[in-house]
Amino acid sequence: MKFKKSAKYFLRYLIAFSVPILCMAILLLYNDVSNRYASTQKDALGQLTQAGAQIDWFSAKMQSTALHMSGNDRLVSLDAASFDPTTYTATKIFGLLRSYESNLPADVSMLFYLRGGKNIYANQKFFPYEDFIVSEDYEPELGQADLYLSLNSVASKRLVGISNDTNSTRYCAAIFYPVPEIAENPRSTVCFLISRSYAEKMIQQYFPNMNACVFVMDNNGNTIYNSASHLYSETQMQKLMQSNVQAGVMSLDINGERYILLRSVSSNTGVNYAVFIPRTIFYKSNAGNAATLTILVVIMLILSVLTALSLVRSYYNSMIQADRENAMISAELSSRNNLMQEMVLRRLLRGTIENDDSQTLNYNLTCADLHFIYPDFVVVLCMFYDLTISDIIFAQIMEQLKNTALESAQLYPVQLQDNNGIAAIINCNGEQGDRIGYLELIYDALTPLYLHNFSIGCGRIHHSAFKIDNSYVEAVVSVSEKLNPQTNGCFLYGEKPEHNDEKSYQYPYAEQALIEQSIKNGNAEIAIHSVLHVLEKIENMEQSMLIQKCLRFDIINMVVKVAASINQPLSATEISQLSSWDTTKALKEHLCTILQRLVDVENETKKQQQVSIKYALINYMQEHFKENDLSLDRFATEFGLSYAYISKVFKEETGRPFLSYLTQLRFRHIKQQLIDTDLPIKEIITKAGYNDLTNFMRKFKSTEGVTPGQYRQEQKQSSHCGI
Repeated sequence: MKFKKSAKYFLRYLIAFSVPILCMAILLLYNDVSNRYASTQKDALGQLTQAGAQIDWFSAKMQSTALHMSGNDRLVSLDAASFDPTTYTATKIFGLLRSYESNLPADVSMLFYLRGGKNIYANQKFFPYEDFIVSEDYEPELGQADLYLSLNSVASKRLVGISNDTNSTRYCAAIFYPVPEIAENPRSTVCFLISRSYAEKMIQQYFPNMNACVFVMDNNGNTIYNSASHLYSETQMQKLMQSNVQAGVMSLDINGERYILLRSVSSNTGVNYAVFIPRTIFYKSNAGNAATLTILVVIMLILSVLTALSLVRSYYNSMIQADRENAMISAELSSRNNLMQEMVLRRLLRGTIENDDSQTLNYNLTCADLHFIYPDFVVVLCMFYDLTISDIIFAQIMEQLKNTALESAQLYPVQLQDNNGIAAIINCNGEQGDRIGYLELIYDALTPLYLHNFSIGCGRIHHSAFKIDNSYVEAVVSVSEKLNPQTNGCFLYGEKPEHNDEKSYQYPYAEQALIEQSIKNGNAEIAIHSVLHVLEKIENMEQSMLIQKCLRFDIINMVVKVAASINQPLSATEISQLSSWDTTKALKEHLCTILQRLVDVENETKKQQQVSIKYALINYMQEHFKENDLSLDRFATEFGLSYAYISKVFKEETGRPFLSYLTQLRFRHIKQQLIDTDLPIKEIITKAGYNDLTNFMRKFKSTEGVTPGQYRQEQKQSSHCGI
């Protein structure tokens, strides 16, 4: 049950901690991904813009070279028909072309073509065109693409892309300029061939390790460069570029794979750029950030689980502590309730509640939570003659008696400290004949405990709770006088059968025992009733007055013997009054007065003995509290008292249980020694009766809030400040 409850609270704590963490993580992840996506897109467009700017600069460099060539009179006025590559003039021209070529970027090759003479400059050499096409400088792929034919036909700037899926040609694009640039019939053409490696280096420079594919188209819709032919055909690519004229970023699904399209347009040349990058590669950096965030979230979730476990453990410990405290409170309440029940039952046994005082009786029963549901009461007494019986054995006997099954009856066992026995008050609805069954039940309950040397007696059944003390005294007398013996050492109190003629008379030994026990028990009512009952029997006998008077003197002699047996001998005046009685009424009055006095004296003596015992217990504790073997066992052995009685005395006299009062005395002594002496702390603690120093240190700090050393230091500092 506790585990299920703890698991329930663990889930609550876990949800309380983990849900906000997950929500915040999702929010942060979404925000981070969004920001990262936006940042990645912005950075990629910036890179594309820079690449376009570099291409524009690259294009401007070639255009500037073409303009210079168009403004150079030696090249513009060059007559192709009379041009001789071997002449000095040709050498001058050759040097001039080499200077233009040297100013071009490294990734550009230049062709200069004289249209009339069909002479061509390539790779720092002049060729007749028919020699050029058979030389190693001739590119067959360019010839197949009719790029060489464009040398004769261009009338204005022309940008041509060189498509080659097999990458067998070194070039990716060509730019043609007529020389002079503005003329009806240009005499020559300059062609700049752009290396394919230039495009690849540009892609790797601005989009490193991104598996990027690039498509470039001029403002007339002509394809300049295309490395994305495996994604779209040239026609599809042109339509895509024309349908997305704005620069920006968009996502495309091509052949089941997601791509990011970067779109840009050069403001100087109007050239359109498109870069295709796989989405997983494009946002790869975000995956790293998401992984880092995921790790952090996992760590936070683990911490939340540990926190929830810690809280549940704390809750579980507090629940265990609460259960322990509740158990202690329940035990304390149960102990107090049992003690209260025991006190009330003792009062009923001793008859200290006045007859017919129903209000006091009900109040006591309510306080003790006792509910008598049957009208009759009888007391069964078990007397033990083995003085070594311990409180543990008594507890077992009490438990066995409480578990005794009775039909139409309730059983309340009470431990007798003075008589080394147990009295069982039975609240029943029965007749005198049922008492033998009660004796047998009590005997059967004690048999499993393997006890020996004990006797069981039973008083008569009385029809009032106020007569419980009468039945108790009768049970004591039945055991002490061994009246009406039954099987297995059980005895039954009851008057012997009377003869019909009542002429015979026997000395009232049973009444004498009953009177003696009643006085010891502090019950004058039973003693007086027993004497009056015997005198009434004598009066009803058909004997002479002399014999009756002699029998009455037997009763007087019995009372004198009882007084002597309890160490309260009658005074001479009392004996004289009993010896010189005139009437039976006067004799009865003298006997009742004497019996009441004997009971009062006996009660006062018991009270003084109890006070003396209490004083002796407290005094013994105060004298021997520093001895480490001081315990309830030692007290029980020393004083011959039960654990329950000793604990009760300390609780009533000091307000503390036995061990608590012992600890209080030791702590008080240790604190005084810490203040008044400089003895080592260990020596002080050991001499105070503690062998377990660690346990003492923990108790001292729990009680005082500081260690013994800190307590000594604080007290001495306080003393110095006072001085």
